[in-house]
Amino acid sequence: MIDRKIYVIAHDLLDIAGIPAEYIPATTTIMLLTCAVLLGLGLYWLLSRPVANFLNGRIKKSSTVIDDLILTPHNVHAICALIVVVLFGSVVPELLAHYPKAIPTVGKITRIVNIVMITWVSSLLVRGLSEYLGSSGNKRGGSLVIRNLLNTIIGCVATLLIVSIILNRNLSYIISGLGAMAAVLMLVFKDSILGMMAGIRLTLNKMLKVNDWVSVPKYGAEGRVEDLTLTAVKIRNWDMSVSTVPPYALISDGFTNHESMLDKGIRQIRRTFTFDVNTVRRLSMEEMKSLSDLNWLQDIDLDTPQVNLKLFRRWLKQYIDQHPRTCPAPRLFVKEHPQTAEGLPLELHCFVKCVEWAEFEELQADILDEIIATVGRFSLRLYQLPSGADIRPLSDSRAEH
Repeated sequence: MIDRKIYVIAHDLLDIAGIPAEYIPATTTIMLLTCAVLLGLGLYWLLSRPVANFLNGRIKKSSTVIDDLILTPHNVHAICALIVVVLFGSVVPELLAHYPKAIPTVGKITRIVNIVMITWVSSLLVRGLSEYLGSSGNKRGGSLVIRNLLNTIIGCVATLLIVSIILNRNLSYIISGLGAMAAVLMLVFKDSILGMMAGIRLTLNKMLKVNDWVSVPKYGAEGRVEDLTLTAVKIRNWDMSVSTVPPYALISDGFTNHESMLDKGIRQIRRTFTFDVNTVRRLSMEEMKSLSDLNWLQDIDLDTPQVNLKLFRRWLKQYIDQHPRTCPAPRLFVKEHPQTAEGLPLELHCFVKCVEWAEFEELQADILDEIIATVGRFSLRLYQLPSGADIRPLSDSRAEH
């Protein structure tokens, strides 16, 4: 409370100065407000200069990281401004003793300004917390989702408080009134609510983070996650276009996160070769001996004719297993699928120690080229649909006859 003696002293000074009595209340109020502003500016300078510099120096010298990111110099200045605004707002209504009717309105304005300032400072602190979570060892902490969620909660609480102040109603009354609008709010903020819940699930289950390589087949998106918010996940596709996917779509429709594979330093090669069934047969003794230069045949009985596809499967597994860039873990297999109208599928599934995109594609092509080039040594033929080049020799042969 402002001491009433201040008003008496101000009145006496103005009366001695010869100010007319009808102007004394306004002049007194202006003088007191001016003094309050000057004192506030002086307090802000004191807090933002010597005090803030001292705190910033202590923060820089500390061994912890969280205080460096949350209590940045900018945030410290914002806290200083908040302290000055709150103190100034608590004093201003007391300086309007000559205008009692204006006190309730000014009181509302100062409280609203205080709420806005507190919301602003809180958002800055939440931003610092988000940066700390993003820079710490917990790479999948979902810092952006946590930041958006906390900012949304803070913004909603601040809005409710401001509305209650403007309407001069209790906060519980405002909240109960919102219950009648729940259906409308659910319709208007459906994406935000669904996105918030999906973001929480993605964060708690450590399913996604910024810069992850993801595939979302339903939306035709595959690339790196650029931004993760409550309402949208922005994916930079490999063709440099940007796909925007709702977070709840990732939960409901599913997606593939390839980052865990890259974290292990390996990438997958999965390819199916379809063989012409008519070329699958037992090799003759001469054909068996032509393969004797392959070391893997040491455990094969060369005196007994073997099925060429069986020998090819064993060679393929041995070739992949002995390749210097392949990785037998987590799995390596050559699987024969049921026969189809296009032939007999043989699937190769393995991993290579290579994560760089261009290098991986080159390595994969070299391995596949070697496999395709070796098929002929086993008297096998890969199936492909007939083309004009296949039909033309038949036509030429009939024309000769």
